[in-house]
Amino acid sequence: MNCPICSSKQNKRKYKIEKFVVIECPKCGLIRLDHDFSFDKVKKLYKKQYFNNPVFSIGYIDYAATERSLRLNFLKRAKRISRSVGEKQIRLLDVGTSTGYFISECSKLNIIAEGIELSEEAVDFARSRLKLTVFKSALEDFRGKKQYDVISAWDVIEHSSDPNKFLKKVNSLLVENGKFFFTTGDVQSVCSKLSGKRWHLFNLPDHLFFYSKGTITKLLKKNKFVVKSITYPWNYYELGYLIERFLKKVVGLKNVKLIKFLAYNFISRNIIIPFNLFDIMEVEAIKK
Repeated sequence: MNCPICSSKQNKRKYKIEKFVVIECPKCGLIRLDHDFSFDKVKKLYKKQYFNNPVFSIGYIDYAATERSLRLNFLKRAKRISRSVGEKQIRLLDVGTSTGYFISECSKLNIIAEGIELSEEAVDFARSRLKLTVFKSALEDFRGKKQYDVISAWDVIEHSSDPNKFLKKVNSLLVENGKFFFTTGDVQSVCSKLSGKRWHLFNLPDHLFFYSKGTITKLLKKNKFVVKSITYPWNYYELGYLIERFLKKVVGLKNVKLIKFLAYNFISRNIIIPFNLFDIMEVEAIKK
């Protein structure tokens, strides 16, 4: 495929990571997985066990084990959205909402939130356990008619096989001057450069694109957004989650049972700490 930012047909190899090749556009600098994934192939990655994967080839060992830290981070983001938009009542759609923890936290504020999610298991949890409005759909397939003041997508855009199509859909679902809040890794961060191909956000093959401040700004501009801010906020994590990522990415450990034993024991899963590698961008963009 041509580069989705500059349409260049050229690319150069940046990393070989196991059986995958990561390439870079020599014209605009966009870094991506060299793949032939169609949209339908990408959707198949998010099967039942994506959020509770016993083999940990993709997805999460146990997403629910990080609920407490996720809710802390999500409440912080919801408060930021409320301050930024400043309206008495905000209509929000959360893309890739997973089990719905973010829209659950939004309900504590002046935000009427709905979500969309591909994983049937996650949708069932959000609907039955948390009584939330969550649609089972990919964003690109979503047929909702209403428009929203805010769309959020936490750690989602890097999963899209067609980021232009993704952003065009976001744009169409926003009211005029509506806001798009999202997070994604910064492949040009100091952490990424020092880590090389062991960077913890090279999660292949579910992460398809790896953005920087420069490339995400260009991509948003191409799709009629103006970037208001890009920040690198601190987030909360269970100590167990950090141990899990260290063992998998830095040590290269592949034994899932051993990782779970070392990372998710009673002590480490109950300690929550603030942590920041300054390699995850939180972006606020405005529809124009």
